[in-house]
Amino acid sequence: MDTKGQTAGPTATHLPAHTTYPATSPYSKGARSSHQYFSLRWNNYQSNMTSVFHELLESQSFVDVTLACEYNSLKAHKVVLSACSAYFQKILLDNPCKHPTIILPADICFSDLQFIIEFVYRGEIDVSEAELQSLLRTAEQLKIKGLCEVGEPQYEQDYSPAAKRYKPYRSRSPPDNRNHHHHQQPPPPPPPPPGSGPYGGGGGGSGSSGSGGGGGGSGGPSSGGGGGR
Repeated sequence: MDTKGQTAGPTATHLPAHTTYPATSPYSKGARSSHQYFSLRWNNYQSNMTSVFHELLESQSFVDVTLACEYNSLKAHKVVLSACSAYFQKILLDNPCKHPTIILPADICFSDLQFIIEFVYRGEIDVSEAELQSLLRTAEQLKIKGLCEVGEPQYEQDYSPAAKRYKPYRSRSPPDNRNHHHHQQPPPPPPPPPGSGPYGGGGGGSGSSGSGGGGGGSGGPSSGGGGGR
């Protein structure tokens, strides 16, 4: 076959290392560095994708997974569930069939499941205060991103402040006790009882005639007998 009139470039496996090609050539590797390129941005990309996925859910187009609980079921898209839930992602990876049916645990309410599906497709939902606790428990069980903290230890915020509050007391108590033990001064002597003189005649208040203690009240060391008279 005559190929003289063809202008196609050589295949990639036969390109010489020193050959350069125009910027429009698919074989030129250095063309991107020598020409200016433009960054194109879709400003409402996220909102558009959210609305498109929700429209696909409403129209039941391209649905490829069925969720069943409480004798009810609804259909969704595997890619959306896998992106928003580690629980669904693991199940779908372990069961790569074309259209699986996932039977959810018996304690999951179907109304909570409907709220969760709306949340993962729209990014927001409105629930009443009476429905909130049940919804959050279901979201925690299904590992729904945005409604639960995956991997966070349960009750961490309840116990950590108490632990921090008691640690300083346990760490400071032993040194404080030791310091008081070494530096404590002996207690001062008690004051003398009232009515006692400098000679220690504490028995002056006995009132016994003929006793030597009665002379202590007169203040004389040689007048011990006069106190009885």
